[in-house]
Parts: sequence; C-alpha cells; structure tokens
Amino acid sequence: MGFDSFYFKISPSTHAKPEMGEYECINDLFFVHSKYSSKIIALDPHSLKTVRSFLITTAENTSTHLTGIELPATENPNIQDSVNIRLATGGYISAIQYDKPTGHYIVSLVHSVGPSQPLDERGVARRFSLLEYDGDFKMVREQVFPAKKYKMFFMLPLQTGTFIQRWEDKQTAMSGTHTFERLNIGVE
Repeated sequence: MGFDSFYFKISPSTHAKPEMGEYECINDLFFVHSKYSSKIIALDPHSLKTVRSFLITTAENTSTHLTGIELPATENPNIQDSVNIRLATGGYISAIQYDKPTGHYIVSLVHSVGPSQPLDERGVARRFSLLEYDGDFKMVREQVFPAKKYKMFFMLPLQTGTFIQRWEDKQTAMSGTHTFERLNIGVE
C-alpha cells in the first residue's frame, strides 16, 4: 500500500484533485492531510496504521477544504485557471505544527475569500486561523489573524515556543532581516 492510497482515505470522491496529499512527521506521528479534505489522519510512522483521525472544524465562516474539479469524460480540459482560483480564494488546511512547551498541535487554516476580492487580498495575504489541539486532538481554541499581520507559512516550532513571521512590506522583506513573534499557545 503506497501513500497514494491514504489520499483516498482522506477524500474519497470522483472529482479530480491536482495534488496527492500533504505529510508531516511530528512528535513521532505521521500526519496525512489534503487541501481537498477537512480530515487529518495521524499514523504510526513505523507500521503506518491509523492512530487517530479527526475532522477540522472552525467557528469562523470559512471552508476548511477546497472542492474537487469535475473533469468532463470526453474532453481534454484546461483546468489550470480553475486550480489557481481555488488555491488563491478557497479555505484549506495548510500545515500542522507542534508546540513543544504545551504539547499542543497547531493546524493552520487559510480562510476563504471571494474570487472578486482584489489580488492583494488573495493568496498568502489573507486571513487565517490557528486551530490549537491538545495531545489527544481535542480542540483547545481557535485564534483568528487578520490579513497582512503575519505570514502563516513561516512558522518556527522551537524549544521555547512557536514563532511566526510578521508581515512585511516588499522593501523590508528584501532587506533579509525578518521579525518573528512568539505565538500565545496554551494561553487563554
């Protein structure tokens, strides 16, 4: 059984998906997830047996996964524009991190935006949530971050806590010096 078979455990459907799945090995668990599903599967990395699976939920009015692309059976469609719009505007799970001091897992969830939003409010510049789960994968809380405050794809899980890069204008970003702030994980 290859990793591709785990993908169908996450998102069984007749729709085409332009990616397999995403994987992280954290805290002696192997996590499998996809932008096209709200489900996360935690596997034992040695046996690849499922330890736990859970669905991501959010209090925000945003989707937690992208919809698949239905491909016509008779044509060779050009789906790239559709894929790009879905990724630039749809909500989805982007990553899982582990906060060592608290023993909590952090799931990054990109918020959906309308396709008519200006270009600078789509893609990585939009709102996102960090969903905090305890060691038993029970939801602790959700932190919602406004657009252009942090770069959610730039998180550093360190011994002292989890840090996230502040949003920077282009000139500051080109300087090569970046500022990170510690996230308040495990703090109400």
